[in-house]
Amino acid sequence: MRSILRALVLALLSLLPLATACTDATAPRAVFRVVITASGTSLAPGATLQLFAQTLDVKDKNIAGREVEWSTLDPQVASISATGLLTALSPGLARIRARHGTVEAAFTVTVAYPSCAGTTAAALLTVGQAHGGDLAAADCAYSWQNQPADAWRFSISSTTTLRFEASTTGPMLELELTTESMVFLGGGYSSPEGRPARMVVTLQPGEYRLWILGVSQNVGAYSLSGTTVTRCDAASASGSLAVGASVGGALASSSCILPNDFEGQGWSFSHTESGVGARLTVTASGFTPWIAVTDADLELLAIGYPTTGTAAVFDGFLPAGNYFAWVTSVEGGYGAFTLTREVSSLTFCGSPTDTIAVGQSLAGAIAISDCRTVRGTAGDPWSLTIGAATTVQIDMVSGNVDSYLYLFDAGGTLVASDDDSGGDLNSRIIRLLDPEPTRSTQPPSLQARSARTH
Repeated sequence: MRSILRALVLALLSLLPLATACTDATAPRAVFRVVITASGTSLAPGATLQLFAQTLDVKDKNIAGREVEWSTLDPQVASISATGLLTALSPGLARIRARHGTVEAAFTVTVAYPSCAGTTAAALLTVGQAHGGDLAAADCAYSWQNQPADAWRFSISSTTTLRFEASTTGPMLELELTTESMVFLGGGYSSPEGRPARMVVTLQPGEYRLWILGVSQNVGAYSLSGTTVTRCDAASASGSLAVGASVGGALASSSCILPNDFEGQGWSFSHTESGVGARLTVTASGFTPWIAVTDADLELLAIGYPTTGTAAVFDGFLPAGNYFAWVTSVEGGYGAFTLTREVSSLTFCGSPTDTIAVGQSLAGAIAISDCRTVRGTAGDPWSLTIGAATTVQIDMVSGNVDSYLYLFDAGGTLVASDDDSGGDLNSRIIRLLDPEPTRSTQPPSLQARSARTH
């Protein structure tokens, strides 16, 4: 009987490990770790990448059938579906999370345009013909800013001046010109107002690449042209302009190119009247005009600024000599215009008629009709008389434009000048003055300001 009991106990003991093993095999295992894998970590905007999440137990053994919840911390860069399919949207870093319960894993994907460096793909640009293109998310990235870019290649056989223009109804564009080895040669931008991206450059014989870039990573269709142009010189002048005469002209795409890289048309004139100012006015249709006064080598000497969207005026003093007056634009556009030359009514500033004393604060205004300083700038002269050697502080304050002060002694010698020492765009002079009349002359182009002396 005892032998039978012993055999039964041994049989039961031998079954215990099997029962325990069955219990371990059927109990659910806890997820200890989540691992995310993919075939890569970078892709271009518009591309997709499948991510996989593996759930592991404490022994790093796979636990099949456990679902994870996908999410992105950077939805503007990439989206992620419930099945782990990532879609790249815009350049940047996308941080992805896969979560099971309280356990999660992180994965970072870089979204970037492929670099343009070393690319050999480029469309042929024929000078004199119009071309079209389309910036797309799949284009290469020209710079670290991830700007999508199209490359156009061309070659020239002799020294040539070219004007490139690219326009679009959508995003702003940028032009950049390089050699075949990506050496930068020049560039130009379009404007938010719709003006085309523009560049004028004189090139030696060789092979080049013109890059069309989407500003702020914008994409869309564009048109492109490259045209041979001629630089302006003295021989380009349309004739001479006498005092009291008016001439008509027109800016066109065929006009010569001034040093500002915009089209211009000019006339020569001689200024022989000593102490008499010159006045040039232009009215235009189709563009905002500017006036450039140059010498025979097209060295810029003076500028006539727009007074309205269709008119510009130069009114100032010029030393006796020979000059050229050019009508141009700095914003593009073509159209007809009329240029008129007159004798200016300006006069040089004489002895001040207005006075200011220590401790006073006075208001004044600069107008185009004001007298001109020896530097040819408009100004308001004020007389300041000091009874004893005194250190004075003269402040000139303007709320909307830059101010400037000149301080002369009674003999007309410049004692001091200042631009921005008063803070912001205000001017300030601090100076020990001898007891003699001193003139403080305000500068041009100020609409309204106050002067204070103390």
